[in-house]
Amino acid sequence: MLPGDSVRAGGTGTAIVDVAHRSTPGVDARGVSVRIRGANGVSVTGARAPQWSCSASEGVAECTQARIGPDEATAPITVELAGAAGLRNGAAPIRADITWKERRAGTRGGLTQYADTTYGQAAP
Repeated sequence: MLPGDSVRAGGTGTAIVDVAHRSTPGVDARGVSVRIRGANGVSVTGARAPQWSCSASEGVAECTQARIGPDEATAPITVELAGAAGLRNGAAPIRADITWKERRAGTRGGLTQYADTTYGQAAP
């Protein structure tokens, strides 16, 4: 989320989620999924971004992308928010959980073998 992103009690607002892949050179992130949910009295009502496929339901948004190259940043995800009437201003409005897979090649017995590893990261 960027500084200045906020939502007030009983109102609406937006937050921005930036996603970048920092990894071993030549290793792509595949099957990238960003799951965004509200926190502290904030509901997620939608999400959108170029290069992403996003949907929202029951206060949770999910955005997916097939591939992010090494050391590549994506278009930011704009998250639409609604604040509950009793929302305390200044509370962190969202939580984003990110999962992805990396495929790494190795050689064993003269044959190239690939291993997919699934990773996850939570951002408050």
